[in-house]
Amino acid sequence: MCDYYTPDSNDWCFVVDAQTITNWDDIPGSSAQCRNVDESFDNAADGAIRLHYHPMNIDDGGAWVCIPTYTYLSDLSGYVFNNGSGDQGYGDPVWSDVGGNTFNYGGTCSNPI
Repeated sequence: MCDYYTPDSNDWCFVVDAQTITNWDDIPGSSAQCRNVDESFDNAADGAIRLHYHPMNIDDGGAWVCIPTYTYLSDLSGYVFNNGSGDQGYGDPVWSDVGGNTFNYGGTCSNPI
C-alpha cells in the first residue's frame, strides 16, 4: 500500500506491504510521519484496506472508508468518511485526514469509498 503527499502519486509518504498501522505517525520501517498529509492512495494488495479518521486511532473507533482490492485513488479530495455513521469524523473529508488503517487480507468492502 502506498500513501502520497500529493495528488496523482507524485510524492510518496510511505510504501509498505499491506498491514494494519494504527497510527500513521509511526510507520514501520520508515521515519515518515504520514498522519493527515494524504492526498492519494494505492491499495495494491489482495484485500480491503480501511482508512480511519485522524483524531480517532483505530482502537478507539471513529469513521472510516474502505478501499477495495487493487484500487488506486489519484486524488482523495471529494471523498468523505462514509462508514461508521454516528462516529466522530463521519461525513468529513478523507483528504489530509487519515490517521491509520486496518488491512483485511482477502476481504472486501460492503460500502466502498
